[in-house]
Amino acid sequence: GTYGTLKVESALGYSDGLHAALFTKDGGLDTAVQILKNTDTNVTLPPGTYSLEIQNDTTVKRTGLSITITAGQTLSLAQVLSGGAGNPNAGFSFSSVPANAYPGNRLAIYLDGQDLAANTGYATEVDLLETSSGQSIARRYDRSAQSFAGTAQTLTANASGEVHRWEFWDLDAASSLREIGARVRMNGTEMDSQQLTQLADSTYGYLTVESALGYSDGLHAALFGTGAVLDTAVWLANGANTTVTLPPGTYTLEIKNDTTSKRSNVTVTITAGQTVSLNQIINGGGQPQPGWALSQVPAHAYEGNRLALLLDANGLAANSASSVQGYVYVTGGQQISKRYNRSTQTFIDGLTAQSMTTDAQGSIHRWEFWELTSAGDREINARLKVNGSTKVTETLRQVKSGSFGSLLIPASLGYSDGLHAALFTVGGSLDTTAWIAAGADTSVKLPAGTYLVAIWNDAGAQLTEVSVTITAGQTTSLLTALDATPPTITATRAPAANEYGWTNTAVTVTFSCNDGESGIATCTDPVTVTAEGQDQSVTGTATDNAGNTASLTVTGINIDRSAPTLGIEGARAYTVDELVQITCTATDMLSGLVADPCGAPLLAAPAATLALGQHVVTVTVVDRAGNVREVSATFSIGVTYESLTNLTKQFVTKPGPATSLTGKLDAAAKAAAKGTLVARDAHLNGFVQELKGVQQSGAITAEQAELLKTLAEALKQ
Repeated sequence: GTYGTLKVESALGYSDGLHAALFTKDGGLDTAVQILKNTDTNVTLPPGTYSLEIQNDTTVKRTGLSITITAGQTLSLAQVLSGGAGNPNAGFSFSSVPANAYPGNRLAIYLDGQDLAANTGYATEVDLLETSSGQSIARRYDRSAQSFAGTAQTLTANASGEVHRWEFWDLDAASSLREIGARVRMNGTEMDSQQLTQLADSTYGYLTVESALGYSDGLHAALFGTGAVLDTAVWLANGANTTVTLPPGTYTLEIKNDTTSKRSNVTVTITAGQTVSLNQIINGGGQPQPGWALSQVPAHAYEGNRLALLLDANGLAANSASSVQGYVYVTGGQQISKRYNRSTQTFIDGLTAQSMTTDAQGSIHRWEFWELTSAGDREINARLKVNGSTKVTETLRQVKSGSFGSLLIPASLGYSDGLHAALFTVGGSLDTTAWIAAGADTSVKLPAGTYLVAIWNDAGAQLTEVSVTITAGQTTSLLTALDATPPTITATRAPAANEYGWTNTAVTVTFSCNDGESGIATCTDPVTVTAEGQDQSVTGTATDNAGNTASLTVTGINIDRSAPTLGIEGARAYTVDELVQITCTATDMLSGLVADPCGAPLLAAPAATLALGQHVVTVTVVDRAGNVREVSATFSIGVTYESLTNLTKQFVTKPGPATSLTGKLDAAAKAAAKGTLVARDAHLNGFVQELKGVQQSGAITAEQAELLKTLAEALKQ
């Protein structure tokens, strides 16, 4: 059949091994290909619309992108993703739409714009409609006017072609449960829609978010999740208390502005008919279950690790001291840890109690560290006792077997002002913790994998957060991971362009990459451009070991490997009475000609002035890339009785001599036709003898007489 092509450029960065590009149509798998490392991959497909998915063995890299393949054409994935070349799916969609909207609430929805044109504004409208009637039941909040209105607004994509923005609506009241349709339109075209439900027939409780908490620097979204599912969202008024209406239940609170989290993971319990103060929950006194907890407990403690746990106490008596014991033991009761004594900077029996005092809000937040005294594949427990009473027991697992690598936290990073907690998370879940020694390198043994390394001090201040990949049997330095400086990249091309900016051979672009911090991980291999074309380009990318990238595009690559076209016209057999006219035509459709040799005729002359027989005419043309074309053509000059008669009439203009001479040529022609060559030659000799008298009379020049004589003699051959 007739196919089109999808080009998956290596510059897109799908180069860390083999991937599968899955093209599905109507939900079914259509085809899959291997994407080559550091090489453009061309995928041949029948015309049609496909859904593209790129992934390695375990991780999706790109999904849900619609592409349309046209017969005989190549579609660039890089152009589709940049918002150019007609990306059909570029636009806005909803993220974090709540399952239900409660009466009296102002609703917040997160608009997520992807793959748009960079730094370009889009007229954006969001409608909230009653599904049954199609009636609008909401007004959008105008941030500039600080009032609710229903008009469209312009949202501008950033340099990456993205928009991430919270938008807020004021819902009309509902007397009964009703279904709501939410939709978003971009430049008048609907891009996404969602369904939610507004309730009106339940008993509610209330959460007050006080302005004194400091959430007053504009609009924020407070997201209340039940489990891992978003339940509802509200707009927090600037400088005023906000009351949120919620059905009874337990919620997890998160407060953020458009992009940054301000408060997260606060548990709130709503009781019918009652109001809960967020200020009291956060600062103690209002929690229904004040006491101690172990936070950030790892799923398992790896061989050789020192274990770090955060002791978290809320809702206690202010400025009150408690006797605290913490230790780790094997399930069944055997203690297998020693606790770090901060005052003596040594490890002691974990059962030794220490005194901890709550702050003015009745809270304690304190990192405590243990050193495991033995190892093995086994279940262990962390236990917390306060004033002799067991408050918390957490289960974790100590692992000895497996393939480990190491994370090195160098002392040079400056984490030397005391003890710190290093928290290692995988996929958003806490994996393990470690103690960072003051003024010394710290090595943490971890199973191979990718971790999010967060380092905190005792007071809860986060010092850093960075992604680190651990490889079995190798040590990875956090210093390398913290490298935020892009590498440098330069390029050379060979051969260089000529004086006109063209070459007539393939051009190889070679990239040179350098990084003074973590070192170069990948540098684009030399790229050879073989295709003919003007203003072609090649892009190279340098990636350092910290994941920073830099790209460089070499433009102006002009290649013309085809010689110009050249044709000669008018090369044929001529007789002596004709005018020889030979011309040529030269063209070059790519680089153009240096000079046109066909501007004037190659030959324009009376045939009688040229020698009888074969002649060759040659012409050469050169284009601006240095390609040469040379063409030759053959023409001939001949004499016949008729052409000699015509030439004689041209030379001898007096009627008497002209008639006499042409009569002899006519007689010779007739004798030749009969095959009487003696008679033919006699008539031609008579023609030659008479030319002498005609010349002497002045009716013809000596040169003309000699030329006619030579041609008459040629007729005897």
